[in-house]
Amino acid sequence: MKRPAFSLLAFLLAVPPALADAPYRDARLAGYLVGSWFHDEARPNTVLSYDRNFTPDGQFTGTIIAIRSAGDGTTTLARLRYSGHWKIEGDTLVETIESSQPPTEQLPTTDKVHIEVADNTHYTGTDLTERGTRRTFERLPPATPAHIERAKAPWPEPGPDRKWVEMSREPAGVTSYDASTLSWTGSIGGVWLRTRMSDNAVANAQKKARTGKGAATVIKGTESYLLFDCDKPLIRTQETRITLADGQTLTVSKASRDDLAQWERRRDRIERSTGGLLWLCSRRPDPAPATPGR
Repeated sequence: MKRPAFSLLAFLLAVPPALADAPYRDARLAGYLVGSWFHDEARPNTVLSYDRNFTPDGQFTGTIIAIRSAGDGTTTLARLRYSGHWKIEGDTLVETIESSQPPTEQLPTTDKVHIEVADNTHYTGTDLTERGTRRTFERLPPATPAHIERAKAPWPEPGPDRKWVEMSREPAGVTSYDASTLSWTGSIGGVWLRTRMSDNAVANAQKKARTGKGAATVIKGTESYLLFDCDKPLIRTQETRITLADGQTLTVSKASRDDLAQWERRRDRIERSTGGLLWLCSRRPDPAPATPGR
């Protein structure tokens, strides 16, 4: 018996359209959004940083950081953390914000955002409850086995003062790095970073603390051992040593049981220290050339 001829065209026409050609709506859009996303934007005298994380069980968390610059050269930082539940209705993200830190009386509140998917790592959201504001978010890449292995490794003690190199000097203080501890594993670097506040900055912070207008605890300086990726916006703090204005010292260190895959986003527009890390990235050694025959 003669077998019927197999037609690729007939096969392709018979199967459902490829998932890649389907619109991002409902369950497919929900699956796409699961994960961590970020967006930064600059406005006159203000830089804004947005972070969001959507989990498969319909919960989400977010952080908004605002850095405002005054005419006298001073800057102020405001941070808002919030959380709640999310769902998808067609091509619209519905977020119900239920709690925030610091607290706000307007909660709970519901926002609706129309989602346009650009590719696997970018989407643009049009806020349907905020005069059509559009923001493009980028997916935060996950930590790789290389990140996890580097996070497992022990880190060195900071070197003597003569090994520290100044990276930036501002009225608020000085940032330096310990050249004796700088090391590289591919694109991932590790280094001790130090920030020391100026006497004027400490005095102003103490004055605000006494009047109840600032934090009760005044920090004089910090030293942190950081892991950072030059090719991805990822950073991880392994240990931080804090010196308070009254001379007390505190140490916060990662334990071996901590989630080694838990890396945070490097906020290059917001955090003063990351400018120095980008400077180090620009001077990282070139990869060794491959050995012929291997």
